[in-house]
Parts: sequence; C-alpha cells; structure tokens
Amino acid sequence: MSSTSLGTSREMAVGRSLAKLSYTWAKISRSGQVRGDDREHRILADLIAFAPQDGGIPHLLVSIGGVGKRLRVAFEELRSLPMPPGFIPLLVRFVKRKRWYYLDEDSRFESLTEALEASREA
Repeated sequence: MSSTSLGTSREMAVGRSLAKLSYTWAKISRSGQVRGDDREHRILADLIAFAPQDGGIPHLLVSIGGVGKRLRVAFEELRSLPMPPGFIPLLVRFVKRKRWYYLDEDSRFESLTEALEASREA
C-alpha cells in the first residue's frame, strides 16, 4: 500500500469514528506535504471536525499519522496559527494496529471517547 493510500485509509477510519459520535467532518489538508510560502496560510491538520451543537464536546483540528509522527512537531504545526474559537487540537497515531489519541504532548488516550471526556474536564 502506498503512503498516500495508507494516509487516506487512516483519515477515513478516524472520520468514521468521529461520525459515530455525531461529528461532521471533512478532510482539509495534506498537512505533511504542504511546503513553502503556502504553508503559513493553511490549517496544518488532516481533518476538521464540527461537534454536534448540544453535545458539550469541542470542535477538532485533527492530525493523523503513524509511528513516525512526532508529537511535539505535530502539535507545533497544529498551533502555528491561532486556534479558532471552540476548537482543540487532536493527534491520532496508528501504532501496531492500535490507535492512540493525544490532546497535547503529555496526554495519551486509548479511545476517542476518553480523549473527548478529558477535554471537557480541562
């Protein structure tokens, strides 16, 4: 499987998980492939997810990757532009057929639901 098709399948898998929680989502960028001057005017995430209005959960800018995705670098990119009101960054890493969810460099959750619950408490 090519790296592009692997990335797309990961994005779709995360999108399906978001849809199960009533998020509306869209693929917004090829974040790892944005280069040059255009980079400073792009949202450097893979997916944007809008929470349901009455859900009490945040909107998300989601970056997705594998074991090579570096947490610090990914969160620096997600935070490189001001975060829109009501949004939080979320990083999803696929490691050995398991997904890990991160709200920041120091948090790791086994499920999307756990990560969202932690975001409410913060």
